[in-house]
Amino acid sequence: MAMRVEIEAEPAAVEGRERCAGLDVHRSTIVVCVTSPVGGGRLKKVWNEFPTTSAGLVRLAEWLAELEVSHVAMEATGVYWMPVYAALEKAGVFDLTLVNAHHAKALRKRKTDIKDAQWLAYLVRHDLVNKSFVPAQPFRDLRELTRYRRKLVEAQASERRRLIKLLESADIKLAGVISDIFGVSGRAILCALIAGGQSPFDMAKLARGQLRRKRPQIIDAVSVEVSEHRRAILAMQLARVEAAETDIAKIDEMIAHHLEPYQEFVERLVSIAGIDWIIAAIVIAEIGTDLSSFPTVQHFAAWIGVCPGNNESAGKRKPIGARKGNPYLVTALQRRDLRRSNPRLLLQGNLSPHQKSQGRRPRRPRRRPQNRHRHLLHVHQEDLLSRSGRTSP
Repeated sequence: MAMRVEIEAEPAAVEGRERCAGLDVHRSTIVVCVTSPVGGGRLKKVWNEFPTTSAGLVRLAEWLAELEVSHVAMEATGVYWMPVYAALEKAGVFDLTLVNAHHAKALRKRKTDIKDAQWLAYLVRHDLVNKSFVPAQPFRDLRELTRYRRKLVEAQASERRRLIKLLESADIKLAGVISDIFGVSGRAILCALIAGGQSPFDMAKLARGQLRRKRPQIIDAVSVEVSEHRRAILAMQLARVEAAETDIAKIDEMIAHHLEPYQEFVERLVSIAGIDWIIAAIVIAEIGTDLSSFPTVQHFAAWIGVCPGNNESAGKRKPIGARKGNPYLVTALQRRDLRRSNPRLLLQGNLSPHQKSQGRRPRRPRRRPQNRHRHLLHVHQEDLLSRSGRTSP
């Protein structure tokens, strides 16, 4: 597309946002609209198009700098915005705004690349959209590692389930005898099944530790003739599980290396019951170490996706689920042991070291049924008094 220029009348912009640009980002091209005042209440609009290659992004940054653009807006379209955002961020002269696509949706049947870029420029020029949270580049690099680790863990879990399903279809009832088929003893028995040629008694001898007590049950579980094609599939599945474990170990080393500058934050997060170093890495990767972008805790909880949305009309509230939020962070924080932890008791120091590591509550003596409601009323009364600034007598 050749460069295009138009001049038209338009209301004044927000102070400091006279020269703005809107970027409609695609896989191969970027359509840019730059707006700037020309005096007399008129506005100049310039359109141009650039490729999304590295050289094209360099030319884009130089062109925007020549036009003295101060604010740039773009939609968060898949992953296409990431290299564009990184290139303009590296230039260091633009105030970047990543816009949620739902907040900048154009009218139906009036959508073109040029109008999309113009609309984004209009929104950022009049400060009508909020910035989406984008952490600094080091945290985005760490985020790629933690998110890929999650994919590897999911792939490994899927392959384990397929292997167990194949064992059940072959009437090999190891999963009912061995709690962890992929432990030391379980893998030794799986390798013996794959290799073939060993009797059930010989395979039962491969059990180690407490599992030796279950040797009779193991003999019954593996007393099945395994066909050749099933042994081949088991070998492939076990190899895929071990390959995923090797990749996860490599990713863990890379994550640990990226976390070295943030050991203080990792130690603080790990001190919370139910959070290990992997969850701490996910938290740091997703939100960084500076939470000034979130005005309150409520804003932060809503951004994560743990608060219900709003759907109210004519004074009536309709049921609606929580927003999508950040699925990587919300699933990490919804671990069972983390949900069971008691932050109040942890802050008061009433948890033993073992309970802190397990994230469990200490046992409380049972109250008599007739005293339970009285206790709840007392707690509610103390809560009301604390809000009003008074104390109970």
